[in-house]
Amino acid sequence: MRSPVALNVRVSDACLLLSRLLVKLEDELPEKRRLPYGGYGTGSGGHGPLAAWNTQAAMLILDIHAGARDLEVNLRYQVAGIVRSRGGSDGNTAKCLLNLPALCAGLDYAAVMIAVKRLEGWIWRARLILGDAEPFARLPRLPGESDPACPFCKSSTLRVRHATGMVICLRPACKDGNGNRPQGRIEVGSYSAEPILAWADGTTGVAAA
Repeated sequence: MRSPVALNVRVSDACLLLSRLLVKLEDELPEKRRLPYGGYGTGSGGHGPLAAWNTQAAMLILDIHAGARDLEVNLRYQVAGIVRSRGGSDGNTAKCLLNLPALCAGLDYAAVMIAVKRLEGWIWRARLILGDAEPFARLPRLPGESDPACPFCKSSTLRVRHATGMVICLRPACKDGNGNRPQGRIEVGSYSAEPILAWADGTTGVAAA
């Protein structure tokens, strides 16, 4: 069952977390010093060269600042039919993130879900850059053999996070025996003591490629 209340809590949590991660991303830019009168710069009329920064962090910061304000403008228009944008300062971005949960409370479930996915996409990218999350990788395979196939869609689209052993299928249309997106975990068999892939619907292993 889709719960609007749970989704609105998800929006609030995402905005709060994104605000904290934005501060951490700023800390990754050693050449970007805070000016006495507010904002950031080199103190001599602009930012230092982008190459002197953590480029991935810098580009994501720009995406979040511009994207969050753009998201606020679009949501406000959907709620009230008003077009009003904020300035480009860090403080305005912070106010924007604080305002997004209230705007989402006046929208339908589908519109809020689009906003949530955008916010959580920035969060995921920030965690990758900051080293707080591990990206999915291909499953190990023997030399000369193809990638293991998903037991549900038979495609070579399985990916794993080695730190946690979590395995997923990348195909959006793929469903397990319970009708859900496949999610499994690499575990050690209690009898064989060998690694096995256990799926949430009770299926084990992978399909022959």
